[in-house]
Amino acid sequence: MHLKTLFSVIVILIISVGLRIYGLGDRALWADEKVSALCSNGLIGTPIKYINTAYLKGETKTKSFSEIKKATLIQDSGNGLFYYLFLSQWSDWFGNSDYSLRFPSFIAGILFLLVGYLFVKKRFGDNTALLFLISSSVFSLFIIYSQTGRSYELALFTTFLSTYVFWILLDSFGNELNKGKIAVYSITYLCLLCISMFLHYYTFYIFAGHALYLTLHYFKNRKLIFVFFAIYGVFTLLFLYWMMNGGLEGYTFMADRNYLWVLKAKESGTYFNLLFFTKAFITFLVSMTGVYMDYIRGFKVYLLLPYIIVSAIIVFLFFKTKHKTNKVITLFLYTILIQIGFAILMILKNGHVLSLSPYYNIFTIPYVIIILAFISNEILIKRKYAKAIVLFYSVFVVYNLIFIYFYHSKKNIHHSEVNNPYVEAAMILEKNINQGDTVVSRQWIDGPLISLYTKKSFIFSNNPNLEKDEIYLNKKGNDKLTILNLEGKRY
Repeated sequence: MHLKTLFSVIVILIISVGLRIYGLGDRALWADEKVSALCSNGLIGTPIKYINTAYLKGETKTKSFSEIKKATLIQDSGNGLFYYLFLSQWSDWFGNSDYSLRFPSFIAGILFLLVGYLFVKKRFGDNTALLFLISSSVFSLFIIYSQTGRSYELALFTTFLSTYVFWILLDSFGNELNKGKIAVYSITYLCLLCISMFLHYYTFYIFAGHALYLTLHYFKNRKLIFVFFAIYGVFTLLFLYWMMNGGLEGYTFMADRNYLWVLKAKESGTYFNLLFFTKAFITFLVSMTGVYMDYIRGFKVYLLLPYIIVSAIIVFLFFKTKHKTNKVITLFLYTILIQIGFAILMILKNGHVLSLSPYYNIFTIPYVIIILAFISNEILIKRKYAKAIVLFYSVFVVYNLIFIYFYHSKKNIHHSEVNNPYVEAAMILEKNINQGDTVVSRQWIDGPLISLYTKKSFIFSNNPNLEKDEIYLNKKGNDKLTILNLEGKRY
């Protein structure tokens, strides 16, 4: 690596760290992050009949595997259990603060950039790798999920690393066979497959892309096919074991709250032709251009048009160069198309992917960015249309930095109007609670959220008829002590 390139990489990584560490603990937890905090502590924030809420009855709290598993299946059965087990251990070491909850995502975000740069450098060269690093460093979705206490950024890192190992395995079979190396890489790939799937189930389309590529391009290589499908077979058995020993229970619990999105989907059915096909089309554009839209309901689509137009121009110019497609690009295209097909299928089936949030295409967006970097570099090599490339990346960088600026300066649809109030509420409770006192609140979730930040167990009573949005301590003699009053503000 040239000294100039090394300096550029170091500067970009320093900027990347700054963009991701800035404001990491400033914002209060939003709804899904609360779920992460609750699940990883074996707590449940919804009054469902299956729950044994011993910790709210003044008994000792536990963070056993069974409690974490139960909390996950009830509150977040769409995500894998591994993240919450990891987060549970993490909180034992570093506490339950908002900053601590998000820090693993920050680490995963930086590791993704490092691994991504090394992978692209090895497969496409320094210039393409540098373009990838610039794009990924400022890409708003990657920054935001590096600051979010959810499994997405960790799963992004593990799936991308699995693609790196996938190609190392392919190379191992292409060269002189080394059984020791093949065994090590095969076990590594299996571990990454298991970790990724148990971080988030929707990572499956990354591995579906791998399997499709193998089937179409390496079917005659029996040894290679045997190794990979043996890996997939072992994972399938492990996954079936999990589903038969707890995984399927999640769907039973989910039946009690299906109205959260199933009814909403049915209500939207009258607008089917216009709404869902429009979203399907925009999903395609977003996936193929790698643009972060935030959420279709809260973001103006016309702001995407300059970037989409420039992207289309660059793709057109690439085909004008008549360059032979790289085999790695072929794999990326398979993976992207599988994800697009799945997203559109979910939309047509009125599934959970109703809003066009980028949750479920984040895992393929790195491949979109690599494709665009590859195209851009091929055009630059021919020294044609260089101004279009400069314009493209200028628009990309400026657009995402502006987006991040407004993200930090304004309250968006996810984050609350106040910082996490439950830490202070827990401190007041610890100073004032006595045996026989009861914590009373209008919302059920308040009890578990206070429980996160105190080692004391307490009796909790949920009273939905309360007029005020406050939490108070009902002491002996019916004396009341307010420990939290949101005064109508959203948390």
